[in-house]
Amino acid sequence: MVSQDIQEIRRLITKGFDKVIKDNDSTKIEGIVDETAYGHLAGTPIEEWVRSNLSTFLTYRSYYPNQFLEDCFNEIGKNKNEITAFLENTWWGTLLATGKQIEEFIESGKISRWQQEGADIVVFYGNNVLKDSGKVILINVKSHESTRDSRPPNIMSAQRLLVFIKHILNTNPDSINEINLFFIGVDYENKGVKSFVNSIHIKDLYRLDLDQLPQINFDAAIQIQWNVKDMIEKDQTKIDFIKKLAKIFLAQWEHHSKQKFKKYKSLVSDIESCLNNIKSK
Repeated sequence: MVSQDIQEIRRLITKGFDKVIKDNDSTKIEGIVDETAYGHLAGTPIEEWVRSNLSTFLTYRSYYPNQFLEDCFNEIGKNKNEITAFLENTWWGTLLATGKQIEEFIESGKISRWQQEGADIVVFYGNNVLKDSGKVILINVKSHESTRDSRPPNIMSAQRLLVFIKHILNTNPDSINEINLFFIGVDYENKGVKSFVNSIHIKDLYRLDLDQLPQINFDAAIQIQWNVKDMIEKDQTKIDFIKKLAKIFLAQWEHHSKQKFKKYKSLVSDIESCLNNIKSK
């Protein structure tokens, strides 16, 4: 079940964005000056807009992942072994940090963003980043230009999610209930050189009804592609979610593999027929 802390934080986030949406000036996003901007080009200013707003209606700090890591590592000091041990004892370490970032911190005291980091924003709702390291919400921001017809965004790799879950179950199964991953979907519209948000959607990964899950795209890095506004939630435990995801992943992979095998078997058969025709001439 969802903890009371997480329920309250989500309530505050929902209430805060409901208020923002009603204020036209607050919905304006600076930085999307090209009407053709979408995906990564649109994502960066939208992430900053979300993070900035979170900071106004949450008493907890909202970070970019590299900023959060810097705060954690500064508390530890420039000791590679201690930093590594700290990360190994967190549920989020493999999603946010790399060995290269540790080396970068030890050398310069700063950390760059990681292209494959498992979140766009980190909300820390504890008091001390070392003692309360599990009190973290990872937020992925997904944007959509509402007047544009486009396929649903990549939410995350289903394979990476299952590998992450396996790692937690093997190393620290008690931390399963600490894991919190939210999606914030931002629908916006470009009006000339200005952009305005027209709706916000907030969903909890582990509450998603996987019976409504679209087909996993095994041809595109095994991505789950889903509009946040279309996600349906239901009451369930994290263990229930994990069992369902594993079952659906395997079933969809089996179907995908059979279709691909049939396709390529036909291709090879056609090539062999052509070769036989050549030999018979």
